Parts: sequence; structure tokens; C-alpha cells
Amino acid sequence: MRALRAILLLLVLACLISVGVWVTHVGSRGSDGAASDPVAAPAAGGDVADVPGGVVHLVVLNGTPVPNLAGDFSLLVGGAGCVADRIDNAPHDGFARSLLIDRRLGEARAAALARRLGDPVLLHEHDAGTTEDAVLVLGADHARLREALLTR
Repeated sequence: MRALRAILLLLVLACLISVGVWVTHVGSRGSDGAASDPVAAPAAGGDVADVPGGVVHLVVLNGTPVPNLAGDFSLLVGGAGCVADRIDNAPHDGFARSLLIDRRLGEARAAALARRLGDPVLLHEHDAGTTEDAVLVLGADHARLREALLTR
């Protein structure tokens, strides 16, 4: 019985220590003691990729008849602070303009990302249940977006 109490006491102490470590180390706190927002908009002149948690997860869809276009762009978007989680073909290959569909970024971050990607048409279709932050649908104007990404 005495050994069981000692084991239980050690288990409770271990839990308390782990909670204490978690409370003191999880979440960045500013000088005022308030937790910083990991998905806040970047400071003036900053980049979305510079914000903690600022890497944007994209789905890149090819909306043109050009083969392998989404795969090519999945390599280029890294310079804009993005990672392509998935590439695929769009529902049809007749998109005249490229689209950036904001799923979880918010208006300010989505607008900053659209500028870095070459100003595709920006749509807001928020869906907190998705794993991607945005969807990039490449249209017939993909050369303009490629040029913007290559000159970054």
C-alpha cells in the first residue's frame, strides 16, 4: 500500500511539473505579457513568411491546357513564402484569369499574398475546416504570375 502511494505521488508530481513547463514555455509573450498572435498581419515592410506561422499552405490547380503547370508553380511559390501542399488540375482548363481563393488567411494577409503572386483575382471563401490556407488556380495569364515570382 505504501509503495502504491509513493508511485501515485510521483505521477502527480510529474504531471504538475509538465503543466508548469507547458505554461511557461508555450506561446510567445510580448514585453507587455500579452500573447502574440501567430497569424497576425506582418509589420509594415514585412513579409507574411516572416510572421511566426507565416508560411502559407497552398493548393495549386492548373486551369489551363498547359501540361505540368501546377507542378512548375509549386516550385516557384516558395519564394513568396508558400508551400504547395497539393497540386492538381482545376475542374476545367478554360480559366482566363488566375485566381487566389482565400480559405483561412484573412483579408489583409490574402491581399499581401496576392501582390506577391502577381495579383491574381482575389476571392474570399473562408473555410476553417480545410487544411490549406488558400487555393491558387492558374489561368491563361500564368506567364504574368511566373514573371512576378521569378523577379522576387
